[in-house]
Amino acid sequence: MTQYPSYTGPDEPIAATGPVGPAPKSTALAVRLMQVLAALSLVSLVVSLLSRDSLRTSIRQNQPTLNQDRLNTAVNVGTAFAVVLGIVFIVLYLLLANQVAKGKNWARIVTVVLAALSVLSTLSAIAQPGPAISKALAVLTALVNIALLVLLFRPDSRAFFAHRR
Repeated sequence: MTQYPSYTGPDEPIAATGPVGPAPKSTALAVRLMQVLAALSLVSLVVSLLSRDSLRTSIRQNQPTLNQDRLNTAVNVGTAFAVVLGIVFIVLYLLLANQVAKGKNWARIVTVVLAALSVLSTLSAIAQPGPAISKALAVLTALVNIALLVLLFRPDSRAFFAHRR
């Protein structure tokens, strides 16, 4: 079985410390969940595009003094922001999933931070006015992120990343 190399110093040979092998099931499932999160981001992006009227109504209710031009600008900016953010998260989840599958601990850390922030942001998303489908997607995304966090902190997953430092 192949061994993981460990760094012992600049002038010393590399020593083997543990077996190299495929990612454990928990890490492989975490990678799949990250791909699911990318897909959910795509669905959320499409919902944002299709719910422009709901956004317009929400802005009109919260800012009744806005004229039509400013209202249109607010809707367009909100939609553009949602699209850009959606694309960024799709790419980010897929890139991080690739690196997590390779055992890169930095990718695991970034994923944990993003997942935790996503779970926390769900609380505010649920409290905001908006379409029920957006709230349902937010809750589903939070549940997937919680499962992702659990998988990345399982002992076999932690050992997988520890051997690759």
